[in-house]
Amino acid sequence: MIKKIFINFVYAFGSNIITLIVSVIVTLILPKAISVNEYALIQLYTFYSVYIGVFGFGLPEGMLINYAGTDYSRVDKSFLGKQVQLLTALECVLVIIGMLGCIMCIKDPDKRIVFSLCTISFLAIIPRLLILNVLQATSRFKEYAKAIVIEKSAYLIISVVLILMGVSRFYWYVVAIIIGYILSTIYCVYQTIDLFQCLEKISLLERRVIKECLLNMRVGIKILFATLSSSLVVGIVRIGIEVEWDVETFGKLSLTISIANLLMVFVSAVATIMLPTLRKTDVSIYEKVYNMSRCCIMTVLLSALLAYYPIKELLSAWLPEYSESLRYMALLFPMCVYSSKSSMLIEPYLKNFHKEKWLLLINVITVLLSAITTFLTTFWLHNLDLAVVSIVFLLAFRCVFAELMLSKVMDINVKTDIVLELCLTIIFIGASWYVGGMVGLSIYAVAYLAYLFIKRKDVAFVANTALRLLRRS
Repeated sequence: MIKKIFINFVYAFGSNIITLIVSVIVTLILPKAISVNEYALIQLYTFYSVYIGVFGFGLPEGMLINYAGTDYSRVDKSFLGKQVQLLTALECVLVIIGMLGCIMCIKDPDKRIVFSLCTISFLAIIPRLLILNVLQATSRFKEYAKAIVIEKSAYLIISVVLILMGVSRFYWYVVAIIIGYILSTIYCVYQTIDLFQCLEKISLLERRVIKECLLNMRVGIKILFATLSSSLVVGIVRIGIEVEWDVETFGKLSLTISIANLLMVFVSAVATIMLPTLRKTDVSIYEKVYNMSRCCIMTVLLSALLAYYPIKELLSAWLPEYSESLRYMALLFPMCVYSSKSSMLIEPYLKNFHKEKWLLLINVITVLLSAITTFLTTFWLHNLDLAVVSIVFLLAFRCVFAELMLSKVMDINVKTDIVLELCLTIIFIGASWYVGGMVGLSIYAVAYLAYLFIKRKDVAFVANTALRLLRRS
């Protein structure tokens, strides 16, 4: 079991290494090669494309939940294939409606292109997401990883060619992203071709197919809205910034958020395998696994904040036109700590306990809080600093709220750890924003060493357990 989990992690981690390389290259090279405005429009597409998953209406998420831990050979392939076909047909209709809406309602030519490309992306993203979730749920992580690698590699290669050719218009780079999605989708279809070989045996609108779709949607819609509201926590603040300031300010801030989120690439390697693995784990050791995972994850994430200081100096020298916005890294870097803990640890456990309604409730409350803070910081006070710091506050609030809810289900005490982590976050922000430089680094480093001293027994236990498991495998 341990060996299989390790192999699955290696596949997921390997694909995310490629994703990280692509993200680093695009994040560092693209802003250097094109203007701030063109880069901002690419970021605008990237931002809105996150919400395309809404138009899967919960079907991909429902499949992930319902089939998690199931062997691929035991899946009813004819039903799955019909559901993919049905959803793709629906996306075709939505694309036509969306394109008409873009042409008729959006006057700004650049934004019209952005939203038109977002609409076209429906057909590239939704079917791919559905099949990827099937691969993930049935533990076919090798194929899942290859699909991600194909998508990112295609985007990287095309983008590099465009940069070498001196192409400066944003939409060509967006097309490169979409081509990556399309090639990844083709590979996914090829790897699950048996889903589509028996389609003629069942009618597309057969009652059993519709019933299966509705069953998956009923489960998945809760996860979908929880995920949507999770994205809106930060999304509402970013929309407020784009409306109240301008697209260039939005783009500069988006670059800073992208840099802070690079750590999330490694996070998704763990998050990808967590839910199917939990479904195959003995319930009696859930608490032990959670405490060990939590200690390991938080020790690594809090140490990663030390990387802020050299990264900020290097990026300011490399991208001087973005130097003003890069100072917000001091406020935004801790967001990766709370986003990562939620994605890797808290959300998979809540899903495993079928607490989708709790996830939705937590995210809805946080979204409402986000709307209030956005109104206060952007439209009323017109204060960009407060708008940015509210992002970290909101993510920390959501993470703490969710973990306290989970602790009730698992009957564990995490309040002391939560307070320690919040204190470290506040020290990091204070030392980075108000002090900075080597002095700021030293202040946070001392605080982190104090945290390790307080947690020394837990850290030592996790390290020794990990070594024993590795020797056995």
